[in-house]
Amino acid sequence: SFNSQINLDQGILEPTGNEFDVAINGDGFFKVQENDTEYLTRDGRFSLDSDGFLVNSNGANVLGDSGPIQLNELFQSNNTTGGPNRLEISKNGMVLINGKPQDKLQIVNVKDPNLLERQGSTYFTVKDEIELSDEGIGMVMQGYFEKGNVQPLAEMVDMMRNMQMFESQQRAMKTTDDMLSQVTSRLGRL
Repeated sequence: SFNSQINLDQGILEPTGNEFDVAINGDGFFKVQENDTEYLTRDGRFSLDSDGFLVNSNGANVLGDSGPIQLNELFQSNNTTGGPNRLEISKNGMVLINGKPQDKLQIVNVKDPNLLERQGSTYFTVKDEIELSDEGIGMVMQGYFEKGNVQPLAEMVDMMRNMQMFESQQRAMKTTDDMLSQVTSRLGRL
């Protein structure tokens, strides 16, 4: 089935230094909400929208334990010590501003990965919430982004195979083309 094609291998974690980039080192999915639908995703490239909500690259709300996470305090230029406000996301997903807890990222695991249904390029859903658990979740890494988990060797082999097929198709088309031009020139003589 199509679901067995979903590759849940860990991607490469790349340090970005961006405090809004969050990756999960190990198992687990962030929960986001877009158009009243909840999705699971590994994509942790977050940012703040104009209303102070934590959103992903599609503009979907990132969900915390108490619903969509809102961090209006980050808009205020200074904290009590006069410096910029600091966003911190701990290894267990706690979201803090200047060391003060605000919310906790909702991170879930799927008991049976075969029940994941792909929705677009970075979203997944499961039919039944019972399949979700908060056990065995990996470590949250702030300032990291998880690059794709494509296996380079497998991709290279696939690409070479496709290239060979393309070349053989091209040869077949050229042969057909040559035959047609011979037929046309012969017909022209008649």
